[in-house]
Amino acid sequence: QDDMNIILNCASTIAAHSVASNVLNTSELSGAEPEKEILWIHKDFKVKSIIDNLILNKESKLVTIVDLKTTSKSVYNFSRAYSSYGYYRQIAIYKLAVLDYLISLGENPKEYDIKSYIVAIQTTGLFECVVYEPDNLDLSIAVDEFESLLSRLKWHLTHDRWDYPMEYYNNNGVIKIKLSDEIISRIRETIEIS
Repeated sequence: QDDMNIILNCASTIAAHSVASNVLNTSELSGAEPEKEILWIHKDFKVKSIIDNLILNKESKLVTIVDLKTTSKSVYNFSRAYSSYGYYRQIAIYKLAVLDYLISLGENPKEYDIKSYIVAIQTTGLFECVVYEPDNLDLSIAVDEFESLLSRLKWHLTHDRWDYPMEYYNNNGVIKIKLSDEIISRIRETIEIS
């Protein structure tokens, strides 16, 4: 019963949110494909993407990618989860999948505008809902990350070494460590203030 109450509250909140209800109302949306599974190949890797809702409008040449995220924390503090769980990367991979999907349909992806949204819904408290649109720079960085991860995976597959990261093997058991640029900037700001 508790789970059912959470689901009903979340559904009610989404229905009341103008954008969320529009992109998740799969029963009335033309071209909506909920839980759309796309199997595609990228750099010799088979990739499976399951998009919560894919809306393909051939008339307006618009594709909308919708990812639904639930959280027990405030949806207004979603940026931490967005970066730490790599949700921006997930959306970028979905976008690559959609480009492949359009080609498989005989469509020219360059003719389409692709919009991406993350609908974050809080499963506690006031059951608030916020719709986020990932920044294009984030998605560009995510594609680079994806390529790097595939490169690392290829290295491990080629060398059949899985116990440690690639750097461990390439540096005779030593992994170099350094502060991130963000932390260095924060330290420098603290030093300048004092």
